[in-house]
Amino acid sequence: MNATLRHVKYVATENPVTLGAFLLFTGFVLLALFGPWIAPYDPLASSTEAALKPPSIAHWFGTDSLGRDILSRIVVAAIDDLWSSRAFHAGELVRADMIEANHGSSSGSKARSRRSRRRGGMAGVGP
Repeated sequence: MNATLRHVKYVATENPVTLGAFLLFTGFVLLALFGPWIAPYDPLASSTEAALKPPSIAHWFGTDSLGRDILSRIVVAAIDDLWSSRAFHAGELVRADMIEANHGSSSGSKARSRRSRRRGGMAGVGP
């Protein structure tokens, strides 16, 4: 575990852009996990007298056409975004595994077997 933490520290501090991306991602995950508890207003409650208000102290991002607080809606929607991205990437992994199963174990396997046949050897054996 100590080696893993040292590696994470090395990767995060080697490049300032990587550190910034890591902090942004961590902030997004924390926002997604704690969003429903830190949202300043109910994201579904509408108020016609507060419709289309510009950003202010009360509503940092303003309100939409139904008077709903935009910041609260963004904060609460972060959890849905996080889960939908995980589902998308899980689907992509399954799709990639199916493609690999149909076309060989790796992208270079066909080229290696062709080279090996030209040399008269067995597929996947040799240089």
